[in-house]
This record gives sequence, C-alpha cells and structure tokens, in this order.
Amino acid sequence: MGSDTTVALEDTILNKPTDMTQAREMLRQLSGKPHRVLTAISLLHKEGNLDLTQTITSKVQFKTLDESTIDDYLTKVHTLDKAGGYAIQEHGELIIENYEEPLSNIIGLPIEDLRQILNNYGFDKIFRS
Repeated sequence: MGSDTTVALEDTILNKPTDMTQAREMLRQLSGKPHRVLTAISLLHKEGNLDLTQTITSKVQFKTLDESTIDDYLTKVHTLDKAGGYAIQEHGELIIENYEEPLSNIIGLPIEDLRQILNNYGFDKIFRS
C-alpha cells in the first residue's frame, strides 16, 4: 500500500513547499479560495489479484488571510512537509473556513475509504483477531 496527497488550486498543483518563503506564498495563494485535496491510494497484492489505484477528493475553503494570520500560523505549524503548505489538524481554525469530508483525506490518509476498499476485496478478514 502507498498513498500521497496533493493540493489543487484550480489548475495549479501545490505540493510540499521547499522553504518558508514558498510556504508563505502557498498560504497567500489559498487565501479566501476553495481548493481540492487529492489523495491517491495504491494497493498491490499479487496473491490476492489486486492492483488498484483510487483517488479521494475533498474540497476545502480557506478564510481570507492577512499577513499577521499567516505569520501566526507559520510560527505554530511546521508546514514544509505538508501539501499546500498547511495541516488542517494543526491550528486549522486559523486558516480554514469550511471543508468537505472526509477529514482524514485532508489530513493525508482517507482511512474510511481505505477500510471500504479493503473490505470490498476481503482483506478485512485478515486483520480481525
């Protein structure tokens, strides 16, 4: 199993920022706008004849951010390892106006969808005790 998450602002992809300047610019770009968070899950199980990739999408609406809010957020949250330069689970109240479930997708692994996929292919029985 593998997964990765990215942020799409219209036709622009916002992966992980390379430095704080880029993180700040990403937050400015997202300010006041809706965007999509996409997480791809890939599962490969040769014995179980499973080779699947599925993408889960959630919509997020940012608040309009001023420079002091961006400064505050960047001092509280390490954003360099976060797609789009933010983490909804860390001081999201500063930057997020609203979002579409599943929250776990925005955090980075849509566990509810993953559980359903595993159940559909009979893997739920493997993990039961």
